[in-house]
Amino acid sequence: MHQSTAAASAIHRGKACIPCTRAKRRCDKKLPLCQRCTDKEVLCRYPNTRPYARQAGKSIGLARPVSTTGVSDDLDACLALPDFDGFGTAESSQVHSEWPSVNLEFLQEYPTELELSGFDTSSYATTSTAWYASPGSWSIEMCDLGDSRTTIQVSALHGFVDDIRCWLRQWVDQGHCSFIHRELYAETGLPSCLQDAYATLTAYAGKNDKNQELVMQLVGDKAETLLRSQGSRLGRALPGVQTNHGLGTVTTADTKHVVAHVQALVVYQFIRLYDGHIRQRATAEKQMSVLTAWRTQLWEQAQSHFSPINTCDMLIDMSESTSSPESSTQWREWILAESVRRTWMVANYLQSVYTTLRGDQSECPGSISYTMRQGLWDATSASSWSRLAASHDPLFMRPDPPDQLYGAAAEGEVDDFGRSVVKIVWGTDTLDDWAAGVVKT
Repeated sequence: MHQSTAAASAIHRGKACIPCTRAKRRCDKKLPLCQRCTDKEVLCRYPNTRPYARQAGKSIGLARPVSTTGVSDDLDACLALPDFDGFGTAESSQVHSEWPSVNLEFLQEYPTELELSGFDTSSYATTSTAWYASPGSWSIEMCDLGDSRTTIQVSALHGFVDDIRCWLRQWVDQGHCSFIHRELYAETGLPSCLQDAYATLTAYAGKNDKNQELVMQLVGDKAETLLRSQGSRLGRALPGVQTNHGLGTVTTADTKHVVAHVQALVVYQFIRLYDGHIRQRATAEKQMSVLTAWRTQLWEQAQSHFSPINTCDMLIDMSESTSSPESSTQWREWILAESVRRTWMVANYLQSVYTTLRGDQSECPGSISYTMRQGLWDATSASSWSRLAASHDPLFMRPDPPDQLYGAAAEGEVDDFGRSVVKIVWGTDTLDDWAAGVVKT
């Protein structure tokens, strides 16, 4: 037995994996995967282990060195990117000795578990056998970029930061963006944690050299409030009920609650990591592990939420009328599933890009499938979404390797979120070649 395996065995002896514990099912405690999780194609994690520690493979482009020298200059250049109507001005990089300290006493342990009690407990029954929610669609694969590229372009990293800045500005101006869907919270209203994030982001958009200290104090205080709201609730398991399938299920309200908290923390982490304010950046760096933990919980929540769907069909059945109640249900199911995926990815790349620009190695969290078809995310009704999903390939796939995507669609058929992810994984040159139609498949 290898030394690492022996050490892992010592840690896990006598402990069931997290999915089996939550489902109240017997776990054989095998390493690296228990048999039940293997059979059901769910993410097998044991307590006190790093998420996805069992997976091995090459790191994605973010984990590769940008250059051998001058990496710190790349981060400074990223912070000085052109702004959008004053959103995120570089003047905030000034540091004032009178800046009030941030109270972190409540973070004796980081709030790595989100409290879900107190929400609607009515079960959410998925009714479709859809490509976007099948068990196989929730797999996480390790990226393999091959030997075609040994470095990621700095311009692609800068461009992704720029993209997130654009998306957040769009959320302020229009109430939705490429990872916060206009209909996700339409029925329940915007959760309070996102209301705070929206108000904070709106104030940040108006930051100038005269009010920057006030604005950054607001950002720090609101981020602290978000974490404080979960800080006393560590170690609480996700709520679940026993089903005939033996799987733990959770409610729509619970899943939206986790999505909202991760989205709110994404807002605060982006501002504090990329604004350039030294004190706020240092605090955000300490809380990067929190976003990673919440992101992992979000993915596990989605797996539990959609677990009753026991099919791997990759084509949606739209034989019913596009105005039927079924199509409306499918649309809202897809909005929730896709919101989970896009929020998960933004949380990943947001911090991975920062770590890489800082000059450190960034771990690969894995690659997932998501919907890239132009128009599906921006559809304003169930009928328009259903018509497009029925008449075109939704382009639900991973961005790597690129040959599958390039063979399935032209660059113009992929929405801005899909192009942004392709750019950061493969670089701006490859994206330009794809747009020009010169990429070989």
